[in-house]
Amino acid sequence: MATIKRISGDYTIQSINPSDNVNINTNTVTISGNLVVIGNTTQVETTNTSISDNIIVLNSNLGPSTTPTLNAGITVDRGNLANVSLIWNETVKAWQITDKSGVVYTNVATTVSTTTTNTIPNLYADPAPKLSANLNITGYTIYDTANVVATYTGTPNSGKSGLFVDNTNGTGQELATKSAAVAFSIIFG
Repeated sequence: MATIKRISGDYTIQSINPSDNVNINTNTVTISGNLVVIGNTTQVETTNTSISDNIIVLNSNLGPSTTPTLNAGITVDRGNLANVSLIWNETVKAWQITDKSGVVYTNVATTVSTTTTNTIPNLYADPAPKLSANLNITGYTIYDTANVVATYTGTPNSGKSGLFVDNTNGTGQELATKSAAVAFSIIFG
C-alpha cells in the first residue's frame, strides 16, 4: 500500500550525530525534480549507467570570468594495471591521451578544420610514428612546419610516379622517380 506524505515548505531529514548515515533500501528510487548533491565524494556503484545528456560538463563550478588552471578529463581505472586518461591539458592547450603506462601523455590533435567536413588538419608530432594502414596523400602535400620543403607525389599517367620536392633551390625537384632510376641505370649501368 502506497503512502504519500504531503508537506508545505522545505522538508529535512537530518541525523543528530554527523557521522550517522541515512540509508534507503528499496528496489527503485525515483526523484521527480532536480537532484543536488553537496559533498566531497559522489560514488555510484552500478553495473550499467545510462546518461541521456549528450554533453557532460566538467569543471562546471568555474566562474565565467575565471581563467582555467586545472586539467579536466576522464580516467579509466584498470585494476592492477595503470589507469589511463583522456584529458584537456590547460598547460599546452590540447587534448591528450595516455599510453598503457598511464604516465606518458601524447597530444591528440589541434583544432578541427572549419573549411572541411570531419577533418582534423594537423596531428602533433609523434617521436616514433607508425601507420597501421596506407597513407593516402592524393591531392595533398607533406611539408615541414617552416614550409621550406614540400614533398608530394605525381600520378603515373602524368609521367611523375615518384617523390618530388619544392624548396628555395627549385620546384619539382625529383627525389626518386622511375624515369630518374632508368636514366641513371643507363648512364651508370
